[in-house]
Amino acid sequence: MVVIRSAHEYYREGLTSRERFTVAHELAHCFVETQFGFKPTSNAEYWRLEEICNGFAAALLAPRRVVDEALCSNPVDAVDLLCAIQELRRRTKLSFAAASRRIIEALQLPATIACLAFASHSRRTSAQLRWVCENRSWIGGGRNRRMSSHPFLAPLAAAEALLVGQVRRFELNSDVRSACVLRGSEDDFYLIALLESSRLPIGQAIASAATARAR
Repeated sequence: MVVIRSAHEYYREGLTSRERFTVAHELAHCFVETQFGFKPTSNAEYWRLEEICNGFAAALLAPRRVVDEALCSNPVDAVDLLCAIQELRRRTKLSFAAASRRIIEALQLPATIACLAFASHSRRTSAQLRWVCENRSWIGGGRNRRMSSHPFLAPLAAAEALLVGQVRRFELNSDVRSACVLRGSEDDFYLIALLESSRLPIGQAIASAATARAR
């Protein structure tokens, strides 16, 4: 595999974090095509394959032993979970999204990690979901999905006062044991939430309540 750089980057030694992940991702594509002969024929298949290749790359660059060492034990709160993500990033040079995915895969507690940005001209009443990693559905899937009704929107809007790199704890409803938000950039906010294991996810709770009223 050949990495092509622009002229001003040509003499840089070693691969950047992004280049390492891209190489691992493309290796996954090669494996899928050569071993299974699979090529996506629809938009849904394309994005599903991208998710698989991202997962392969993250697992290759952050083996389970390294993930377990970063976690040490189950986190006591959302900030503790954030520290585990940052420790895994320090060890592996993964992006926040890739490190979050590996941590979620190894975590024994129900949790959600998501990247969100405020939608343009939304007056802070809606947000764009850039990506989400969950081991129990709380936000739900979907890339670049606009969200206008969810308990985290108000605390997220309040977190806009944070500087890049700052963290704020906040309380949500009874479904969430602990939550915090990290401002990752001018546009992106990382939401980290440990969920109550004894409670139904929001979507299931609403569906169950609707069923009960219908009886």
